[in-house]
Amino acid sequence: MLKKLIIVAVLLILAACSKSDTEEPQTIEAPASLSATVISETEVDLSWNHNQSNTTGYKLERKKGSGSYSQIALIDLPSSTFNNVGLIANQEYTYRIRAYNSQDNSAYSNEVSIVTTLGNQSGAKTYYLDSVDGDDNNLGTNEASAWQSISKVNALTFSAGDKILFKSGSVWNGQLLLQGSGTNAMPIIVDKYGTGNKPIFNGGGTTANDGTTVRLKNGAYWEINNLEITNTDGSNVQQGPIWGLRVIVDNGAEINHIYIRDCYVHDVNGDVAGKDTGGIYVTADGASPAFYNDLKIENNRISNVGGLGIATQSPHASMNASSRTPFLNVRIAGNTVGPTGRNNMIVRVSDDAIVEHNRLINSSVFDKGHSVFNFNTINCTMQYNEAYGNVGPQGVIDRGGFDADYNCKDTTIQYNYSHDNNWGFAIMKKGINDNVTIRYNISENDKIAVYFYGFEFETGMTRANVYNNVHYVEAGLDVKVFRDRTPFNTNFYNNIFHFEGNNAGAWGKEPNNCLFENNAYYNISPRGTGAISGDPLFVAPNTGGQDIDWNNYPNVLTGYKLKAGSPCINAGKVVADNGNKDFWGNTLYNGNPDIGAHEF
Repeated sequence: MLKKLIIVAVLLILAACSKSDTEEPQTIEAPASLSATVISETEVDLSWNHNQSNTTGYKLERKKGSGSYSQIALIDLPSSTFNNVGLIANQEYTYRIRAYNSQDNSAYSNEVSIVTTLGNQSGAKTYYLDSVDGDDNNLGTNEASAWQSISKVNALTFSAGDKILFKSGSVWNGQLLLQGSGTNAMPIIVDKYGTGNKPIFNGGGTTANDGTTVRLKNGAYWEINNLEITNTDGSNVQQGPIWGLRVIVDNGAEINHIYIRDCYVHDVNGDVAGKDTGGIYVTADGASPAFYNDLKIENNRISNVGGLGIATQSPHASMNASSRTPFLNVRIAGNTVGPTGRNNMIVRVSDDAIVEHNRLINSSVFDKGHSVFNFNTINCTMQYNEAYGNVGPQGVIDRGGFDADYNCKDTTIQYNYSHDNNWGFAIMKKGINDNVTIRYNISENDKIAVYFYGFEFETGMTRANVYNNVHYVEAGLDVKVFRDRTPFNTNFYNNIFHFEGNNAGAWGKEPNNCLFENNAYYNISPRGTGAISGDPLFVAPNTGGQDIDWNNYPNVLTGYKLKAGSPCINAGKVVADNGNKDFWGNTLYNGNPDIGAHEF
């Protein structure tokens, strides 16, 4: 009996095993409604529908163009979305997906294809140019089918969101003429692609098409980046009113959002000094008032150009006119400019302009001219700039670092560093020149004079305020505070005049209607009330050097801070509306005011 029971049990076990071995795998339903949304030129969002029963996860596959599929991701439950990043711009991709478990894969979903450009939604396009491997018979809309000639670009009018990309290391001879307008949300972008040097555009000394290698005319919402630009025929003579890069409006429009960034403009014209030639020039021309709103010229390098480095101009914003149409929201920042034949920079016809973190080098090598000045402006602020190398024979005017010119109101020159120029700072006495403020600047070894007052016999300027500046002059320099021009109508408060060498300092011209209060004097005769005589006890004077990296701020020019025990601490005069901080960003005041650029 027991034997029969054992046999029955074995047979039942074998039957169960046989049934398990032959059981069909459970069916997995295929995902459905796969869709793709372009987020950017390098990013796509995918989503799908699926009931997820009998499912472990998903296998996502992708192919590029007409290529073959490859698996790009395993996606765990319960997700039914995927963000695909790191894609190539303006490239076609096709996707499909299937579910899987430990035993099997489902059938594939529907296929979905996209092109990685927002043009699917907006009509924007990206154009590629390659001067070596491009072909004008190509589509020009991806790297593999780039155009070759800039004439292809010159023939188009661009629209919102378009991009014009030039291959790094490419070189074009001729003019790049840009036209069309973007929008606030979708500006038109000019830039490089690939690795290596900036693409080069050589104008060859052209005077055609407004005499510039790169021109944008009557176009709004543009960003021009990473171009290298020249415009010379190779001679040292005057080649005409030519420029490297020009932006022009002459149709009476308001032009918004013009950004020029990270360009290198050099070798424009010959060894010339006019104000009608140079590097970057932004103008509003024509009979009807036109202007720019949101103009940024940033982080460019301009060198070896005849004439001006960077300049703005318009006939529609004169301070003497009954109505003005000035440029608005102008920022000129982070540029390195020089050598230039004339001024490094002129900021004209702009209200509330900010000029900061620029390096101004060897201005006006072929004629006179201050490194930077403003004209026909209201509330122009020059700050955190460095100017040096503006030199020439003694007696030659207009060779200062920073100039508050006439036909201006409310000019502020603050937190700057002038060194090794003929003069540090200039004020024009000719009217209109209202409410000039020069404060918390550092001047080191300017070679002829500290201050230059232009238009010797004019008296149109309103009262200026000059306070908390440091002026250091090393031994051996023949420097007078006011050498050739008579200072006029100015308050001098809390400044340090430091000359190395016994009795080395001299005043020069006798001031006219000027007030001196609470200044510090070392090796120069004191003036006014509240004067401090003796060593101001700087931390390490004469160590400013050149080519200040403002990225290290406030750890720059720290040699002109005061040591503990300095006679300048708490010896200054309270000045209203003082900007609220010293050269290094310390809050004003800590107790009584200090003399100099440092609030201890």
